[in-house]
Amino acid sequence: MIWIANAILFADLRYRPDHSWLARCLACAAAGGFATWFFGFGPAAALPLAVINITEAVGGAMMMRRFLPVLGNLSSPREIGVLVLVAGIMLPAATAFPAAFVAHEVAGVSYWANWSGWFAGHALGALTVVPFLNLVLNGDVRGWARQARRAEWVEAGCLLSGVIVISAGVFAQERLPLLFLPFAPMMLAVFRLGRLGAAASLLLLTFVGTALTLMGEGPITLIRAGAGLKVQFFQFYLVVAMLMTLPAAAELKRRKKLYSRLQQSSALYKVIADRTGDIILAVELDGTIAYASPSLRTIGGYDPAAWKGRRARDIIFADDVDEVAATHAHALASPDQTFMVEFRALRASGELGWFESHGRAIVAEDGRVRGMKGGMP
Repeated sequence: MIWIANAILFADLRYRPDHSWLARCLACAAAGGFATWFFGFGPAAALPLAVINITEAVGGAMMMRRFLPVLGNLSSPREIGVLVLVAGIMLPAATAFPAAFVAHEVAGVSYWANWSGWFAGHALGALTVVPFLNLVLNGDVRGWARQARRAEWVEAGCLLSGVIVISAGVFAQERLPLLFLPFAPMMLAVFRLGRLGAAASLLLLTFVGTALTLMGEGPITLIRAGAGLKVQFFQFYLVVAMLMTLPAAAELKRRKKLYSRLQQSSALYKVIADRTGDIILAVELDGTIAYASPSLRTIGGYDPAAWKGRRARDIIFADDVDEVAATHAHALASPDQTFMVEFRALRASGELGWFESHGRAIVAEDGRVRGMKGGMP
C-alpha cells in the first residue's frame, strides 16, 4: 500500500554530500535485496529490484538538486510542486515499468496491476514521509523544539494527539463513512504549527489509517469492491489529505514572511515619514487620504489624524485641482514611474502656498494598483 524505504533514502541523500552516497546506497541495496530474497519474490528478483529501488531514490535526490539547487524546507508552493512532480509522479511511474516486468517474469503476477501498485505505493511513500523527513534533516524540527515555549509544546502535543485519536476512531469503526473527520484536526495543526503540523499530522494519519485498514478495519471496508480497488481508494484518500495540508502550510509560511517584511517596511517608512520635513501622503484610488505624515501640521497647520479619510483635493486650490488630478491619474496608469506636479494649496490659516509633489503608485502583491504615495516639500 505504501512503500517508505525509498522515500527515506531519497530524503537522506538530498541533504548529504555526494561522496557519502555510495556507501549509503550499497547498504540500502543489500538490505533491500535481503528482504526480497527471504520475504518477497525470492533470489531471482533480489538484485534487479534492489537496483530499481536505489535508482529511484538516487534519481529523486539528483532531480531535486537540479530543480531546487538551494536546499528548501517546503515553504513555497513551487517546492511542493517539484516534490509532487519528481517524487510523486515521474520517478514512481518510470521505475514501475522495470519493476512490474521483474514481478511478472519471476512470479507471474499481472504486469499492469503490479505497475499501478508500485506506482501508487512508492508515490505515497514519498509524499507522506519526505515532507516530515525534510523538516527533520533541514533542522526545522530541532529549531522549533529549541525555541518553543512550554505552552507551545503542550499545544502541539494536544493537536497531534487529536489527529491520532480522531484518526483511530474513524478507522477503528466500520459503520459510518467518516473519512472527512481527521481533516479538521489536521487543518487546525496546520494553522497553529505550520509546516511541522502539516507534515506530522499527515504522517500520523498515514500510519494510523494504514495499520487499521490492513487489519480489515475502518470505513474502507464499506466499499463494495475487491481488495485492489479498496487499496487504491485509500491511497487516493491520502493524496487528498496531502494536497490539503502541505500547500496550505506553504501558503501560510509565505504569507507570514510577507507580513514580516511588510512590518519591517512599515516601521522603516514610519520612521522616515516622522523625521522628514516633507509632507508625505498616502492616497487611495478614490483620492481619499489614508496616511498623512506629522509634517502636515508643521507646514500646513492641519492635524494629520483629522485628514485621514478626507479628500486630498480639499486642500488644493480650486484652479489647480484638475492638473493635480490628471497627474494622479497618470501615476496610477504608469506605476513604474514617478510624477511631479506643482500646485497651490490652502494652509489651515487660509493662506495660499506653492507646493511641489512627487508621487508614485502603490502596487499590491497581485500587481494591481492600490493607491499612490507622494511627498511635498
